[in-house]
Amino acid sequence: MSTPIPPGPKKETTTGSSGLRTTSTLRAVHPKYRAPFFTCPHCGVASTQWWIDLYRIETTVKDGRRTEVSTKFDDLALSRCQACDGRALWFEKQLVHPEDNDAPPVSPDMPAELRRDYEEAAAIFSKSPRAAAALLRMCVEGLIKKVTEKDSFDKAITALQARGLPSQIQLALDVIRQNGNEVLHAGQLYGEDDEATVAMLFKLVNSVVTWSITEQRQLQELYEQIPEAKRKHLEDRRAKDAAKG
Repeated sequence: MSTPIPPGPKKETTTGSSGLRTTSTLRAVHPKYRAPFFTCPHCGVASTQWWIDLYRIETTVKDGRRTEVSTKFDDLALSRCQACDGRALWFEKQLVHPEDNDAPPVSPDMPAELRRDYEEAAAIFSKSPRAAAALLRMCVEGLIKKVTEKDSFDKAITALQARGLPSQIQLALDVIRQNGNEVLHAGQLYGEDDEATVAMLFKLVNSVVTWSITEQRQLQELYEQIPEAKRKHLEDRRAKDAAKG
């Protein structure tokens, strides 16, 4: 007697989105000892991490024979980021270099002479928000002076406004200018800054870099992709239209 075949699963048909238009989000993965994938503390990119074991090599001589002894450290290791090739040092399963913190990574377009202020602020802001805020204000002021080639903070802000500075960035710069004047007139080095203020300053610095350097570079690269003959034709036509108007 044959075994009866059980009925197949009940089938239903529904409709739904493929997800292709779903907005992607960056995944932040906190660094963890021996993890194969996390957000790099150097470049801020979530990337594959390779692990490097560290050894101590000692040579001893016994009965006229040399012996080389390799000792693998069980409390030290290096991780290497696939994205930027940066190395991080771990001691007793804790990240010790670069220091683990929640500061956003510095923009790759940050001018080299100002990067040090940003990175120093990132290293100390959890221990001293006021000192980090002072460094970031210096970074903001130096940055906008550099991109506008002006010798004062006020003149630099005015120059950026003429270039179409977004109102949100302008307001934040005005707050920095006002707070800086109040602290200076009070004869103080630091203001009453907390971690929320410092977090805003980190974002402001990177926003200024993005708007004034990164986006301008990307637009210039786009412009240079237009064939030279077409560029010249369009520029000549725009010049004639401007002369007529």
